Amino acid sequence: MSQIVNNILAIGIAVLLFVSIKFPKVIKHSIYGIALLIAGAVPLLNRLGIIGFNIPNSPIVIYVLNIMIAVTGGTLIWEAIKEDSLIRWPTFAIGGAIIAMSIIPALYNAGAITFNIPSIPEMTIYIIRVLGGILLILAVFLIG
Repeated sequence: MSQIVNNILAIGIAVLLFVSIKFPKVIKHSIYGIALLIAGAVPLLNRLGIIGFNIPNSPIVIYVLNIMIAVTGGTLIWEAIKEDSLIRWPTFAIGGAIIAMSIIPALYNAGAITFNIPSIPEMTIYIIRVLGGILLILAVFLIG
């Protein structure tokens, strides 16, 4: 039963990511921001003992989630380049960190690159994802 839930979750995330490409910018960035916020907040709150559930730790869910997180990090960088506000450089830095933390380990594990980033505490990764989600949601209000 757990495998069925993992497959449905992975397919749902992939479909949402694929379909959101055609959405208007404000809706697309809202979806990406909320998804990134959830990808950071759920494991963070679970780790702190506030909630009793977590994102499933199956390979397909992790793979699809990493793709979604990398796309969201790219969106953060793109918006940082285009926006002219106080959050421009923090948005750029968080977007770059998100992309590096999701793509470099995956490429290293696949044997595509020979270097890896040092081990980062999970709490740091979760906090950076939460901050990225918040910054992307703020960018939605600055755009509109």
